[in-house]
Amino acid sequence: MIFIFMLLVFLDFYLTWDILSRGGSELNPFVRWFMQKFGVKTGLIISRFVVLFFALTVMAYSPKLITILVGGYFIVVCWNLYQRFVK
Repeated sequence: MIFIFMLLVFLDFYLTWDILSRGGSELNPFVRWFMQKFGVKTGLIISRFVVLFFALTVMAYSPKLITILVGGYFIVVCWNLYQRFVK
C-alpha cells in the first residue's frame, strides 16, 4: 500500500510541476507555504517528503488509515489530471 502512496506522491509532484509551468497556481495552502518559503521546486519536494513522512508514521500506528490516505491522495491526483488534460 505504501508503494501505491509513493507513486501517487510522485504523480502529484509531476502534475503540479507541469501545471505550474503552464501558468497554473497551487491551491493547497500547505504546499503554497513551502513554495513561498523555499522556492517552487524545492518547496514542492520538501512538501512531498513531509507527506511521505506523515504517511509512514500513520501506517506505523494505524495500517487501516493508510487506505483512507491513499484514497484521498488518489482524488488529488485525479483532480490534477483533470486540470492538466481536460481544462
